[in-house]
Amino acid sequence: RESRLQLTDTDPDVEFTGAVTEYRVTSEAPQPGELTAINRLTIAVQVTFTNHKHEDQNWSRRFSYFADFDATENLVNVQDALIETILEELVEQVFNQAFTNW
Repeated sequence: RESRLQLTDTDPDVEFTGAVTEYRVTSEAPQPGELTAINRLTIAVQVTFTNHKHEDQNWSRRFSYFADFDATENLVNVQDALIETILEELVEQVFNQAFTNW
């Protein structure tokens, strides 16, 4: 994401902390005579945003996103690409929540 924000480890204006709270594969789009046609990987994170300059803007929130993959694919073979897609969206969601008022 393009931004004028700068990463620093000392005296930051804002901080993020978080944890992965869900990593789940579910079956979607069942087909007659088959178990499923599509599987879905869902990842959720709990993020806490601390704004040291404006404490009234602090928040803690759950974000989630998913990516579908063909049920004939083994998760191990596709998970890296799925995770990359999901994480890009999660970062976008968190960034927008944190900085849309800036």
